[in-house]
Amino acid sequence: MSPIITKKDINQFVANNNPRAINQTGYWLDIEKASGHHAYIIYTSLQGEIAASAMLIKQPLPAGKNYLYCPYGPVINKNLKPDQIYGVLNDLIHEIKKFIDLGNTIFIRFEPFHQPCHTIYSALEKLGFRNTPNFTQPKDTLILNLIQGETELMKNMKQKTRYNIRLAAKKEVKVIKSNETPAVDVFYELLLKTCDRDKFRPHPHEHYENILKFLGPQKIAYVYHAQYEDKIIASMIVTFFGRIATYLHGASSNHYRNLMPTYALQWAAIKDALDQDYRFYDFGGIAPPHSPGSHPWQGITQFKQGFGGIPITTIGHMEKTTSHPWHLAYKMAKFAQQS
Repeated sequence: MSPIITKKDINQFVANNNPRAINQTGYWLDIEKASGHHAYIIYTSLQGEIAASAMLIKQPLPAGKNYLYCPYGPVINKNLKPDQIYGVLNDLIHEIKKFIDLGNTIFIRFEPFHQPCHTIYSALEKLGFRNTPNFTQPKDTLILNLIQGETELMKNMKQKTRYNIRLAAKKEVKVIKSNETPAVDVFYELLLKTCDRDKFRPHPHEHYENILKFLGPQKIAYVYHAQYEDKIIASMIVTFFGRIATYLHGASSNHYRNLMPTYALQWAAIKDALDQDYRFYDFGGIAPPHSPGSHPWQGITQFKQGFGGIPITTIGHMEKTTSHPWHLAYKMAKFAQQS
């Protein structure tokens, strides 16, 4: 009989085994449920300990159908031996089928935040999962090692990045932070301007508000504002969890960009992570390696790479069909949209 596992246990398990996957925690389960989504945490145990867990969100589709999405998951116990991984993942699939009604589910989408790992990849393939070229969470990210300390971090930055950090300070751009939900309002106002400028769609306001509502009181999420005189000219949301600080979302004004507020924001968050003895800072999504200069993420990638760091490439989507005709129809519809 499996032991009783609480959300607190799941949070600690994720923190110990894959802290970058904060959206696999009980905290994120609450965020999704508060946004009106059907979300679940399914786990399996081995010798009295959690062996794997998956926070799954039911994504609605036309005709009453849906699919299950596991952002940056499942999370697997890092102490498992290679020959145990298949069995643990197989047990996890059985638990999903046992506890979630899959009557109208056409596929299950995993998105494990692991560098391409032959053992995990092979185990999922044996279980009927197939890799796709798509991703929802960033497939390629940039991770900065903080163990080197502030002096070395500055030294290893690109010269232009160091200059821009100092320029923002010289121009008296101040950084303030808050873990309270009202701070989201200014962030979202700037985000709408950023989306209009850079041509992408934001989440609803309530999503960002719920991040602060559930993670703010735990001192896990903060909104950082860059202020010039009496104006907020750039803003971002950062999480601090399991020894990794992660840049989630950013926004900036169409004006005052010459004051380099986004450099001031990132450096302030990095220094906070250093002060709290965090080991890594994750800049989030970047363009894939060897991408053409026309890739829409090239600009933000060059900005992030100026701080240093190592690019990490993950598996991306792996999907297991539960209804072949409907899954085929879904793929054809997605292809038609992209054509």
